[in-house]
Amino acid sequence: MLGGTGVSNDGFRPHRVVWTDEKVTRFWDFFAATRSADFFSEKHSRDLASVAMRRRPRTVVDIGCGTGPFVAEMARRGVKAIGVDSSEAVLDAARARSALLTPRPEFHLGSVLALPLMDASVDTATLFEVVEHLDDELLRKALSEAHRVLAPGGQLVMTTPNSEALDDGTLQCPDCGAQFHSMQHVRSWTAKSLAGALRAAGFLSIRVRGLRFVENGPPIERLLRRAYYVARRQHPRLMAIAAKG
Repeated sequence: MLGGTGVSNDGFRPHRVVWTDEKVTRFWDFFAATRSADFFSEKHSRDLASVAMRRRPRTVVDIGCGTGPFVAEMARRGVKAIGVDSSEAVLDAARARSALLTPRPEFHLGSVLALPLMDASVDTATLFEVVEHLDDELLRKALSEAHRVLAPGGQLVMTTPNSEALDDGTLQCPDCGAQFHSMQHVRSWTAKSLAGALRAAGFLSIRVRGLRFVENGPPIERLLRRAYYVARRQHPRLMAIAAKG
């Protein structure tokens, strides 16, 4: 049973993981080495880029860029694209995949709490599948940093799972008893709570809606997948777009 406190003779003790910077980095370094194809932006970079291009940005920063598929896609569309991530391992993969692109994307080691960018330096900032990993204090600081680097009138684009039941994705280590979400999620979002967080961070013109993203692939395959998701009434992701005043 999750949340138990008993300790066995071999040291097994059910307990929730307390995520530190070091543990988060270890988690994502391992994920990048073993399951990089499962990154959300790896599967949906085309749909994400299509949304981001609606305002025709000249510069975009992907905060928490992972292995860089969205950054590469934006560069292919002629945008000055920047990726920031806290894992050097995933940034190495991102740089390798974008080495031949023109304009060549930039990748920087950093965090949602301290972006290595000047104030008001980008037209669009993105937080794809990031805010579900942040507690209240980290969320406040992350949104403040995104707001800082955006130019006046710039847009923040976000995605996150919709009303996720966190316990459904929780695993337990059979060796030590550590309990953690399989994707390191620590909170669940609704459209109302997401809009409220953006409003509290000073963003304007906030729009939050459910959107079904389709995996990258040939056009006919994407069309069939979209029809399948609609028929199955697959729960859509939350997509939020907000502006800096």
